[in-house]
Amino acid sequence: MNKTKYFVLVEGGRISGYYPSDIYDTPPDGSFEISEAQWLDNLGTSVNAYDGEAFYVAPHTASEMEPMNRAWRDSMLASTDKYMMPDFPISSEQQVEVRAYRQQLRDYDFGGIRPEPPLWL
Repeated sequence: MNKTKYFVLVEGGRISGYYPSDIYDTPPDGSFEISEAQWLDNLGTSVNAYDGEAFYVAPHTASEMEPMNRAWRDSMLASTDKYMMPDFPISSEQQVEVRAYRQQLRDYDFGGIRPEPPLWL
């Protein structure tokens, strides 16, 4: 019986793929063989790095964070659209706060600290 072997490819210190031998005939050059236990332990986790001995979570780079921050910003803008409707029941002070928050979102550079919404929002 042929036992499945598991491989992980690491490029630039980051895991770029997992390769079980029952799906891939030949893992990519530079792949590390890992145990089935390591394979199972890391499925569905946020582990994104492997140093040849241990798996770990490496901080995301700015280029990795930008699309995540952009999606967050876009969802915050979409979720506050309703407050800009002229007939939405909020006070004029609250509308000013929402407008300021939305402007902070539009000015957000996708790095650093995310803008905070008004406390009542």
